Amino acid sequence: MSWLPYLLFLVVIIVVIKKSNKKNQQSSGVATAEATAIEDTVATLDVAELPYRKLDLLFTKAERSFLGILNQALANEVEIFGKVRVADVLDVEAGLTPSDKQIAFNKISAKHFDFVLCDKKTLGILCVIELDDRSHNSKKRQQRDAFLVKACESAKMPFFQFKAKRNYGIHDVRLALVDILPNESNNKITSNEPGVAVEITPETALGKKLVQAAEQSSSSNQKVCPKCASNMVLRVAGKGKNKGESFWGCTTFPNCRYMQPEDNSDDALFEH
Repeated sequence: MSWLPYLLFLVVIIVVIKKSNKKNQQSSGVATAEATAIEDTVATLDVAELPYRKLDLLFTKAERSFLGILNQALANEVEIFGKVRVADVLDVEAGLTPSDKQIAFNKISAKHFDFVLCDKKTLGILCVIELDDRSHNSKKRQQRDAFLVKACESAKMPFFQFKAKRNYGIHDVRLALVDILPNESNNKITSNEPGVAVEITPETALGKKLVQAAEQSSSSNQKVCPKCASNMVLRVAGKGKNKGESFWGCTTFPNCRYMQPEDNSDDALFEH
């Protein structure tokens, strides 16, 4: 009778396996039934009953205006994307419990950035931008903005906020963003907008180049463009109200359109 315990054990194993298979079949059957029900629902769905409509515009007027400013200020040196989901820019750190990870993800899943700037060649993310219009004056929106600032700081993601207004200085916008631009382009001012008075600090990439160029200029008598730090040359206006008059022009024209009278007066001229 020594074989009896083994026989009983074998019977138990067979029963357990059969019950497991039956449960799996039932689960599969339920899933199949649910999928079939969904398909049937979609097939019989009346499109006219769906409560959706197409929006005419992706951006608000303020956002569309600022997008144009970004395109001019950055001169197509970067790719600009709008209305990008925060969860497509920031990720949750590894090592959290599933519950904590889900909580952290939920905090960013329903939010978006107004603009995301990416490297034109690799599409690597350079920075994110928020345009603060009147909607940002509410307490709830300010709490949202404060959270995004801290989230980006935690992720070491450059975060810029610009106040929405009627008129922007293109050079102001560029100088605010110049340090995140690709190395080969972050020292150029490429705008045909009339000059805007801005403060250039030594800490920015352009500021460093201007300081260096100024030092070189003082020792070589070479005139340097105060906007992009390139050399300037003496030219003669061929048309317009100043036809026949000499002026200093930037050698990087048309990328930089800075001009100055030949007499070296402080009154800068800008070609429109």
